[in-house]
Amino acid sequence: MSESERIYTLLVEANPVPDPNVLPERFADVEPHPHVVDTEGTTMHTDQTSTTLTPEPRRRPAWIPLLVAAIVVIVVGAVGVFVLADDGGQPQPEVSDSPATTVPPPATTLPPDPAPDVDADAQARADAAVARADAYFVALNAGDVDAAVALMAPDGTISEADQRMLRFNAAYTARYPWEVEPCETTVTPQGVVVFVECAMVYPDPVWVAEAVSEVVFPWQIYDDGRMDWLPFKGADFSKANQAYAGYLEMHHPDEYAAVCNPAAYDPGTVNHDRGFALTEECAAVALPLAEEIAAWVEAGKPES
Repeated sequence: MSESERIYTLLVEANPVPDPNVLPERFADVEPHPHVVDTEGTTMHTDQTSTTLTPEPRRRPAWIPLLVAAIVVIVVGAVGVFVLADDGGQPQPEVSDSPATTVPPPATTLPPDPAPDVDADAQARADAAVARADAYFVALNAGDVDAAVALMAPDGTISEADQRMLRFNAAYTARYPWEVEPCETTVTPQGVVVFVECAMVYPDPVWVAEAVSEVVFPWQIYDDGRMDWLPFKGADFSKANQAYAGYLEMHHPDEYAAVCNPAAYDPGTVNHDRGFALTEECAAVALPLAEEIAAWVEAGKPES
């Protein structure tokens, strides 16, 4: 039911209107009582009989409720138009008496930091160590002792004995370069040092004659860049150094005593093996005799 219909119903209930078709029937029951006048005699007497009717409520015209309802509809419509015009014609949102509920924004969860890739880190360190070992062999084969020293000791600290041995090796590899195979690595769990083993073939004639030319050159290479060589692995390369020392002492005793005998140097200032001093001065004497010494080895090392 609309608002206007509800108002009209209330008005009708408050002001009932009798049925106009019933009124004539009710008034038809009433009999008229005219006045009776007695004209006989000299004395006039009037006998008047009257009937008192209970008045019915006055009927309102039927058009009055319709008029009132129309007025109510017009007023309600006018008020609605005024409200819409007042707020720009937009319907007003419903106002709730319940307290406002604030919905917190969804929590933002950052993805966890990825776990370190241990295998990738170990591989990177191994690759860096092998690159340093390869660079050392390249520098030594080229006779670049300064570059080899810089690779072995980035901080510049290297013993006198090691420097002399580097120059000895550089003199030999300049004539008989080392042929280095791909290096293998072992990475320590503590992440400090990488062990690098490089198989190589050393074409020095005396080494070849002694069948020790295929050896493994091991390194331990630290993460801070330091490099320490370790004793050769594989064949007993000491037999080649012993052959050099024996031949020089037998056939070139003076040169041997002067620069190839370890006793000619202050203790701790040279590296030596089997009586053969690993110095640049000794290399200058022994290297020109390498093929001659190799032939002597192949001949069974005769005494004379």
